[in-house]
Amino acid sequence: MGALGDGEGAGSGDRGLKGQVLRIVGGAKRESFIRGIIRWISPYRRVVLVGFTGSILTKVFQLLRPYFLGRAVDGFALYRDMDIVLLCAAGIVLAACAEGVTEFLWRMTLLPTAYRVERDLRNSLFMAVLRQSHSWLAKARTGDIMSRATNDVQTVRAVVETGLTNIVRGTTLVVGSMIMMLLISPFLTLLAFLPAAMASITDAGPVTTSPPAYTPSLLVARLSASISNLPPL
Repeated sequence: MGALGDGEGAGSGDRGLKGQVLRIVGGAKRESFIRGIIRWISPYRRVVLVGFTGSILTKVFQLLRPYFLGRAVDGFALYRDMDIVLLCAAGIVLAACAEGVTEFLWRMTLLPTAYRVERDLRNSLFMAVLRQSHSWLAKARTGDIMSRATNDVQTVRAVVETGLTNIVRGTTLVVGSMIMMLLISPFLTLLAFLPAAMASITDAGPVTTSPPAYTPSLLVARLSASISNLPPL
């Protein structure tokens, strides 16, 4: 029996083929999507670790620039000390240069790794399809196989390329900003978050039904439904 299952035919539909592809992503056992992603990037774990480190450092150096700017303003306005201003200006320049280096570092490590993962996954899927019997290939829909080999594999690559990176970078930026705000003034930090808390309380109310918004996903769904209802040529 092949990796995709010899007995799967057109009767299983798109759900069966998608489950087969997910088994290739997750291994012999059914794993979650994130665990499957981690398993596929594990051969490149050193490069990924370097890339995530550079991504985190990029946001750290980005947070240092407004910090040095505030210290420069305090040094000039409160102490009238130009040495503090010059030191902070040098710190801003160094932080900008370091941010550029770390930005280059994570882009040169994580982005190529995402394409390597896409290549490995597509090769595994292709080899699994080649191991199937002639009867399975005769029953399987070509469009489903091509969709799994293109759209789904590209989705995995996008998760590795930007999804995980944005989670790490966003978390670092939010946590770092809150720490810097608390170090500057806990009272001003409370005042900054107070309007957001009040807005969340005032917005809470009875749920009212409204007509669906014309989001891209809704438009695509309606377009697909319209195409499927067309009579055959």
